This record gives sequence, C-alpha cells and structure tokens, in this order.
Amino acid sequence: SFADSIKGFGGLKVLYIQDEYDYTEQARVWINELGINLVYTVVPSQYIDTVYPKERFPHVLFLPTLTGFIPTTTKPENELKRVSERKTVIGYRGRPLPYWYGNLGQEKIAIGQKMRKICNDRSISCDIEWEEDKRIYGSGWLDFVESCKATLGTESGSNVFDDYGYIKDAIIKELK
Repeated sequence: SFADSIKGFGGLKVLYIQDEYDYTEQARVWINELGINLVYTVVPSQYIDTVYPKERFPHVLFLPTLTGFIPTTTKPENELKRVSERKTVIGYRGRPLPYWYGNLGQEKIAIGQKMRKICNDRSISCDIEWEEDKRIYGSGWLDFVESCKATLGTESGSNVFDDYGYIKDAIIKELK
C-alpha cells in the first residue's frame, strides 16, 4: 500500500538512496516503478550514466551528494567549544564491513588502525575506534566531534556494485 501511495502521488518524488551499491538492480526497478523524478546519489558524476543509464532513466535527474548530514538543531558556531579547549587531537569511528564491499570497505578499518598506532607511538591524544560497540549515535555524535581537534575522513560506500547480490552470496559461500 505504501508503494501504491507513492506511485499515485502526482508531485515531485525525490529519493535519497542509501547503500546504492547493494542490490543495485532492485533500486533501479523501484525508481521506475515508483516514478521517482530526482535521485540524490553518491555515485561520482562521471559514473552516473554507467550505473543509471540515461536511456533507461530518461526522465530522472541524478544529482551527486555526499553522505553524512548535520541536523539543523546544532549549536550556533559561537557556542561551540574552541579548538584549544578540545582534549582529543584526532577522533574517528569506523565500522567493520564485509568483504563484498571491496577494498574501500576494508580501508575504513585499516586507516583507523594505522592512525591509532601512529598517535600512540607519538603520544598524540586520540579516540580512534572501529568496533561496533564503540559506535556513537544521535547527539552523542555531535558531542564527540566537538571534543576532537580533527577527525579522520574516509570514503564512504563501496567500490563494488552488486546488482543482484551475487557477489555477496559467493563470498558468504566461500567463507563457510
């Protein structure tokens, strides 16, 4: 019923797609089925037509975007902790990702591990973690970022598109 409601809506239909490298074909089908007009994608501009061919989506506008959004309810700039007051020099939260996300998925952990070792070897204050139980959500994330002088940045997503889930299935089978 939800899909039918969206199909029947006559206004602008906008999709912010999450993890579009997983089951990509399913997303493509739904874009057409639901009559989506505008898709914000994390696919780099030069590859959008490869992932979403113009001939298949002639009436859909694909616009590049970045992941990670900050709520409009954040503190005004003049209320933020001064950088000189922040105790942690470098902060980071990664996440272990399965092998089917390719090298990019594995880099998130490797970058955190290498940088934490560099900081520890040089006695630089850091709060760098990559385990699931160390994740930070909601307002806690904003507090964490404000407690750091700098944060590590890594590319998000995957460098592998698994249109039908076949890559994931094959890797899971091999790991058993």
